[in-house]
Amino acid sequence: MADKKISELTSLTALSYTDELVIVQSGTTYKTTLKDILRFDSKRYTNATVSGSLALDLDTYDTFNLTLTGATTLSITDTLGTDEVKTFTIYVTGDFALTLSGLELWSGTYDGTKDNRITGEQKTDSITVVDIQTKA
Repeated sequence: MADKKISELTSLTALSYTDELVIVQSGTTYKTTLKDILRFDSKRYTNATVSGSLALDLDTYDTFNLTLTGATTLSITDTLGTDEVKTFTIYVTGDFALTLSGLELWSGTYDGTKDNRITGEQKTDSITVVDIQTKA
């Protein structure tokens, strides 16, 4: 690679989250992965008046701050690539019924009288698993 200009390199047709990439920062060369780069660009969605149904868009956001003002059903929307996994976090409070549609609860129970953190992982096989932690 040292003997070629970047413009002379073969174009990449597929990129994996674990492929190593080269980054030059302030004159120093580092290696990183696409996964680390994408994690840097975290996007947060906030809604203080949630009730009814809400589809959480993992293509746009990975962190959600929600305050329930009525019974709520949460679901996930996304477009995953082959062998892709998306992680997400939902911070939610509000003393109303919460239903997690299409999500497989592995541990925890929602307590609307306290702050809750729901962490999840969406995989290409359409299984989304979540854990709920409640602030003491």
